[in-house]
Order: sequence, then structure tokens, then C-alpha cells
Amino acid sequence: MGKYCTGWFDGNYGHCCAAHDDSYIILREKSKFQYDLGLFKCVWKKNKFQAVVMFIGLTVIPISYYYWFKYKKDRNVK
Repeated sequence: MGKYCTGWFDGNYGHCCAAHDDSYIILREKSKFQYDLGLFKCVWKKNKFQAVVMFIGLTVIPISYYYWFKYKKDRNVK
């Protein structure tokens, strides 16, 4: 599995996954859908098929770092 794309292969778009995960952790200013759409657009430039598969996986499987970090922030969990 990839270093940057959690549970996925980095391919030539690992930087997209790193930015996506960082936005979940650091920014948390947008909705999950907006961050996932940003990842889709970034990966789309490198590999259209992978972008579609990743986006479907992110939207169909609701368990994600986004919800974990949102939970931690809302409850001040460290």
C-alpha cells in the first residue's frame, strides 16, 4: 500500500493524497465532500480511472480520517 494514499497505491499522485489527508487534519474548514472532490480533481490530472475509483470509495465508505479528526476536535480528544 501507499505511503501517502491510505489504503491505496500512491501511483504518480501520492502528493494529491498527502494534501488531502493534511487538509482533513490541519484545515477542517470545508465539508468532507469538498476535500474529496479536491482529491478527485488532483488525481484526475494524473490517472482518470484511479480518480473515479478513489472518489467512489471515499463517498461510498463513510468511515474516514475526516470523521475521526472531526470527532477528536469536537470532543477535544488528543
